[in-house]
Amino acid sequence: MKRFEPVVTPEPLSHDYHVMVKPIGGICNLRCAYCYYLPTVDMYKAQPGHSGDFRMSLETYDLFAKQYLDRPLQQIMFAWQGGEPTLMGLDWFRQAIAIQKKYVRENQLVENSFQTNGTLLDDTWCDFLREHNFLIGLSVDGPASYHDKYRRTPAGEPSHEKVQRGLKLLRKHGVEFNSLVVLSQSNVHDPDGVYRFLTNAGLRHVQLIPLLEYDRHTFEPIPQAITGEQYGRFLCRIFDLWFEHNIGYIFVQIIEQTLATHLGVSPSLCIHMPTCGRALILEHNGDLYACDHYPFPTDLRGNIHDKSLHEMVNAPEQLDFGRNKKTSLTQICRDCSYLPSCNGGCCKHRILPVEGEPNRHNWFCQGYRLFFEYTFDRMAAIAIALRRGLPPQHARDEFLRAKTPQPILLDASGRPMSRSVPSPTAARPDRNSPCPCGSGLKFKKCCGCKV
Repeated sequence: MKRFEPVVTPEPLSHDYHVMVKPIGGICNLRCAYCYYLPTVDMYKAQPGHSGDFRMSLETYDLFAKQYLDRPLQQIMFAWQGGEPTLMGLDWFRQAIAIQKKYVRENQLVENSFQTNGTLLDDTWCDFLREHNFLIGLSVDGPASYHDKYRRTPAGEPSHEKVQRGLKLLRKHGVEFNSLVVLSQSNVHDPDGVYRFLTNAGLRHVQLIPLLEYDRHTFEPIPQAITGEQYGRFLCRIFDLWFEHNIGYIFVQIIEQTLATHLGVSPSLCIHMPTCGRALILEHNGDLYACDHYPFPTDLRGNIHDKSLHEMVNAPEQLDFGRNKKTSLTQICRDCSYLPSCNGGCCKHRILPVEGEPNRHNWFCQGYRLFFEYTFDRMAAIAIALRRGLPPQHARDEFLRAKTPQPILLDASGRPMSRSVPSPTAARPDRNSPCPCGSGLKFKKCCGCKV
């Protein structure tokens, strides 16, 4: 394996980027029916010279950590994903933490986040995660009947019971965690049931990920994928439940992101930023890819054993990748008053053809518009309350007292009518400053959460 040699460049390189580390690639102990990353295992196995070993060497991680920490930033987040990263074993992660400590500078804060299906957690794992203050993202799709429909083992066995056991262990050991819920055809029809499960389980921080995987040549979605309308209707109902019962206590990522926009703060989640390309992934062998959604040879930026991390992150092709999100907007997006909240969504979801245009439109556009329109008045009221120094519950109480109806207004073509959203002009908050949405949490633990 070729050793990295520093490359001198005459131009200053931006250090504002985030890398998710996949120490075991796409290897996983589950076989979720909708998994988008499992095919990368076969992709690597087919490469000439690949040993079949998907474990990241400590040499590779050392090289990455040294460069990742060598940035003029006060807070650095190491994000671990897979596959299933717990398959690396606890001893490997102990050594990885030791490597971080070797390179961390004085007064530099290092944090770790960890996405897992939770099935392999035990007391020893949870002690380690708590000791090193890991933030855990737990993948759970709701009640067992919904979760187990698509999230099963290679032998076809259900996984929900094991996930529940992992959740209880995290809570027992005081590990900070949130939930990642994939919205598929198994659960999108029952927002009440999903929300009730999450709140009853004590999951206060929730990410709702709409499922859209498709054939890259025909753009035909897989059967488990949901439609834009299904996504929008689901979000509207979740907002109702949150607004009436859990405002200020439960934190749903898309609600917090939308509320931040009403407060004039630019979206911090990459799928809603005006441009992207600053959240990359590091594969088990040191390969760096443009984005977690694009682990394809065409989006490979190089290998950390051959090129510097900063050089690859700031390569012309990567900068073009990020700018393409804005330059490839359809005219529908450019004319939409909700553009400051959505910014066209994730480029991966832009698969709908538009007559007379070369650019494709976002599959979930209808859902976003339904959600933004349905919640507009209440979001604006919460934003006003927060600006006045009042708790968000104040806006809720005023609305419920007046029993203000919240209709979904449609235009002549049957699409939701748009309203104006404040242009996000405020600078992005510091990770440790209070979140502008008014949750009372630090920005990094709320709207700025990377997990």
